[in-house]
Amino acid sequence: MVRVREPLTRTAVLERAIRLIDHEGPGAVTMRRLAAELGVEAMSLYHHVKNKQDILDGMAALLISRMPTLTSADDASWREILHDVCWSYRNLMTAHPNVFAAQGGGRPLISGEDQLAAQRIIEVLERAGFPLEIALDLFQVGSSFTRGFALSDVAYRDSERTVPDEWDSDRAFDRGLTAIMDGFARWLD
Repeated sequence: MVRVREPLTRTAVLERAIRLIDHEGPGAVTMRRLAAELGVEAMSLYHHVKNKQDILDGMAALLISRMPTLTSADDASWREILHDVCWSYRNLMTAHPNVFAAQGGGRPLISGEDQLAAQRIIEVLERAGFPLEIALDLFQVGSSFTRGFALSDVAYRDSERTVPDEWDSDRAFDRGLTAIMDGFARWLD
């Protein structure tokens, strides 16, 4: 019986790269290794990705595009949406820390998928009454706060350091996010 191989796609390349980096770390993601994992020649990957940086950016963009809160937020308030998106982003970054660390700790959004996700959030903020400039600022501050917090969480989790029992990262993140939203809400009055 002849085994038919699924056609190679950009998504298949990125999904395999995510599995590799999650299990073996950033050093495992090379064109040669990725091609071997997919059962193809390394040169055939270049039909789907430009280079290694494209793979690193693509992995993050693919994960971000699958965040559930970006597609299920039609009737929620701007606060609920921003809260849920930031929590989802933080959870995503802590679940796949090697992806985001290898990508540069959350480089600026540059692909079509993550630009679309950002645009949806900014549209929600504008519909709530934020001027575009303020909506952009709120998006940038919220996403930067979330990236920084997630990277810090991963660093503590992966280190030998102990933290005081009173330290509750989830509580601190939620309070920080609430403070950001409260601060920006003044532009709605």
